[in-house]
Amino acid sequence: MKLVLLISLLCNGVFPQTKSGESYGNQGPPILGGAKKKSKFEDLGPTIYEENEVQILVDADWDENLLAYNIYLVLFYEKDCQETAKFIKEFEAAADELIVTRPFTPLAKVDCTEGNKKTTGLCSKIKRSSLPIIKLYRNEEFVMDYSGQRDRQSLINFIASINAEGSKVIENPKDLKGFMKNSTDKFFVSFASKIYKRLHGAYQSIAEEMMPYGVQFYHLQNPKKSKLYPGMDGQIVMFRPDGVKTKHENSTVQFGGKGKTEEDLTKWIKESYLGPVGLRNIMNRALYHGNLLIVVYINTQTGTEQMTQYVKNRAALVAEKRMYTANEKENKVKDSEPCGEEPKTDEVEESEKFCKFDPKEYSSKLGKSENNFELAMSDKQDFRKELQRCGFDDMDIDSDKVLVCALKNDGNRYPMDEAFSKDSFDMFVDQLLKRSIKPFIYTGKKDENPRLQFAKQLTGYDLMEDMEKGNDKVILLIGRTEIDKTGDAELVNAFKTAAEELKDDNSIDFAYMDLADNEIAPNLIQELSVEDQTSIFLVAGKTTRFRPVVGQQNLGGVLVKFIGQRRMDG
Repeated sequence: MKLVLLISLLCNGVFPQTKSGESYGNQGPPILGGAKKKSKFEDLGPTIYEENEVQILVDADWDENLLAYNIYLVLFYEKDCQETAKFIKEFEAAADELIVTRPFTPLAKVDCTEGNKKTTGLCSKIKRSSLPIIKLYRNEEFVMDYSGQRDRQSLINFIASINAEGSKVIENPKDLKGFMKNSTDKFFVSFASKIYKRLHGAYQSIAEEMMPYGVQFYHLQNPKKSKLYPGMDGQIVMFRPDGVKTKHENSTVQFGGKGKTEEDLTKWIKESYLGPVGLRNIMNRALYHGNLLIVVYINTQTGTEQMTQYVKNRAALVAEKRMYTANEKENKVKDSEPCGEEPKTDEVEESEKFCKFDPKEYSSKLGKSENNFELAMSDKQDFRKELQRCGFDDMDIDSDKVLVCALKNDGNRYPMDEAFSKDSFDMFVDQLLKRSIKPFIYTGKKDENPRLQFAKQLTGYDLMEDMEKGNDKVILLIGRTEIDKTGDAELVNAFKTAAEELKDDNSIDFAYMDLADNEIAPNLIQELSVEDQTSIFLVAGKTTRFRPVVGQQNLGGVLVKFIGQRRMDG
């Protein structure tokens, strides 16, 4: 599995060649000593600039500088931003240390300061309110936002985990005791190598897929000699260290290959690792992608192990009660008849063969029902921004309070208001599953004196409720930019004109919302995509944005005609 880094790239996709014809290989091309200097190899590809070992990227060289290194981590930021200033030295220190690692792992940054024309294209894809933000890319595709601690060591640890590939060998079975004592998360061990080759091969494939997300996979070099672990020969085993398991869980869970497929093994590994209460961190967060994720946030830096176990045990009880519907319990993986033809060996009985697997049938079989959910615990500091988006303030985040927020795959967030307890948490989950809780969105107060006649003012919540109604409506979203800017003023005036002209038409409503004080609900963003710009939408059967020609005269009259025509077409 390869990730992507930014560097100089020729059109044919090979490493730049020196004048003597030698390749730079995985060490990468020469990095310049200052942002103002140019490479002496500039005729071989685009010039690479760097500052304190961090590459500087702009629109012109973004695509050309992609090359297949292991990791590509890029910081999007604004100059003179206090938050960036707090950690930029740590980012540069991490880059300085990582530049000598193998595989070569440079870090990069993009200056999104307003008015910087060199990065307009790159920065237009990122909301300015989210800056500074660090993003990870793989094979030229976005993978995830980095939301962990922004100190040097955390960044280095993150990259080291991403670089991991394949399960690690355990030469001495006694070493497992050390892993059980020191590990802070569940881990998997294969006792099937050299005995059940197909089962172990499937295990290795899954390990290569999941290890970049921080999941630990090991295998015994000589599993037949593992007398310390009787009954585990030929098995895949998940170990739960004492600090990880709840009081209702065993230290180990086993998977045997009899009559099973790679699909069964993949499902077992993911369900065992993620449930019933997973430990979600910045590495494995991408593995949680169900319809509904409920996260319990604790402060692991100041909280005690007893407190962590207290919270985990109570969350687990609620998970066991509400995790699956009766129908889903019946559909759990069942043992099937042995299948597949494996060459006979002295070590394996024919009835113990691991089934062949058709990857084409796999992807459609792991979906979760709408009523199901995933449950995890996370560290507050690692997910500070996520908690802020759930409506929690810094005082709550920095305290020892246990916080809970549910995250839906449509982007909506549902914070729990009550103090955490088994009963309050159970009631919260019950209300979520019954869809009786409103999501949290940033919303402001209405003006005491409405600024626009013949139109009602909306808050973020009002807009969400209004969009669920079936009536025709014209909605003005006032952007964050100054209202006296030409484009904004023209659209607002056109809206005023149309609202006044159609004020006696009871079949259509006019409403407006200020984006400076209100958030568009995440599930409406695709329908009302505005990027904080002043915009007018007609909702009549379907939602259509009013897009006039720049400089068009009598814009109010044009909007009235637009409304009439689209309602007739609708």
